[in-house]
Amino acid sequence: MSQFAASQNPFGPEGDSPMIVPERTSKMAISSLVCSLVCCIPVITGTLGVLLGIGALIRISSSRGRLSGRGLAIAGIVIGLLVTSAWVGGGVAASKTLNAFVSSGYSVASAAHSGDPALVRAKLSSSTTYTDEQIKAFSVQLNAKLGNLKPQPAGPLKAWDMYSRFFGSLSKGGAAQPAPGRFPGQQLQNEAPLAFDYDNGPALLLLSFDSGARSTATSGAGMFDGMLEDIAVLTIDGTVIRLSDMTVTDTPGSNPLPGSTPKKLSPSPTTPTTPARPSSEG
Repeated sequence: MSQFAASQNPFGPEGDSPMIVPERTSKMAISSLVCSLVCCIPVITGTLGVLLGIGALIRISSSRGRLSGRGLAIAGIVIGLLVTSAWVGGGVAASKTLNAFVSSGYSVASAAHSGDPALVRAKLSSSTTYTDEQIKAFSVQLNAKLGNLKPQPAGPLKAWDMYSRFFGSLSKGGAAQPAPGRFPGQQLQNEAPLAFDYDNGPALLLLSFDSGARSTATSGAGMFDGMLEDIAVLTIDGTVIRLSDMTVTDTPGSNPLPGSTPKKLSPSPTTPTTPARPSSEG
């Protein structure tokens, strides 16, 4: 068709276009659907898909039939809303779980710092056999090294800040000479780390779980109750203070001196074997 066939009336309205523009699919509608389906950036791509879909519907409605893609735009809006809702719901659930995890860890740190055997044993599994003296010695070491435990981090961002401060201190050479086989790789492979703040700086609480134990907690803040096999604290200078390393003096029933350095458990010495003498001839 010739471009002049679009308007045969020479007295038609002013501005009547003599051209016929072919219908095309709205790029904004396509972008809306793509953004909603990709979901590569949580919340953002879904929200962008919704906004692009709304914009595409507006442009399609005002295009006088020159743009198509209404179905694509509607699909982009619906999928974008679903994806965004899923991300938001998942984020809220993850935040609650993280808060409960941090609160439970903080209750363990508080119990260990207090030195109260009853509070510490509530966190330990029934298979552990730590004595009151070991628990009290553990508390003495924590208080002497770290000072007082500061308030619990309020929310996931504060908890993450604790990790950033701790590992930032390590990167500056705070743990130049760690104990062999104790820091940090083997610790983090087998123990759950939680960063908390103390008077003398951040430290990492390391929790060893008893695989056969079940939680005895009735609330989120006590999810570790009855689950732990060992408790340790890793400081920024590489010192590991561990409950299972605490020992008492050799006298049965005696208490460790306050502030004394706990002894490391060592294997029993073996009795050297005396070689047999060769028999004398004659």
